Amino acid sequence: MDGTVSEVPEPEDEEVHRLLRTLLVVVTALALAGSAQAATGDGAKLAAALKGNMVRAYKTSSPELAFTKVTCVLPNMATTAHCKAHFTIVSQRVVGWFAVTASIDRDTGGVRYRTAKPICKDSKTGAPVGC
Repeated sequence: MDGTVSEVPEPEDEEVHRLLRTLLVVVTALALAGSAQAATGDGAKLAAALKGNMVRAYKTSSPELAFTKVTCVLPNMATTAHCKAHFTIVSQRVVGWFAVTASIDRDTGGVRYRTAKPICKDSKTGAPVGC
């Protein structure tokens, strides 16, 4: 050899490419499984309970606020979850969400939550608005 680099891939390179493709498929499948876990199981049960609690709590203070969807990520056997509570205010053309931290008492099934300041956007343009 005269020290030049060959443009023809070596068989080992093909093996590396196959391995990388396989790893990409596995990582993608794991990522999808993790996001699906948020929509099922304990995370989904928590989201349903949290939505009911928030609807009742905001009914008197902000009757124009309608919760549309609540999602929670609750790791297996954890007692703290991170949730997002989406809402609309149709009369003001606003959509938004609260970031929510929920604590669960696994013995009683009780849920306590704390919301952060809501994020609001114009429902037509998506531009940030105050709420």
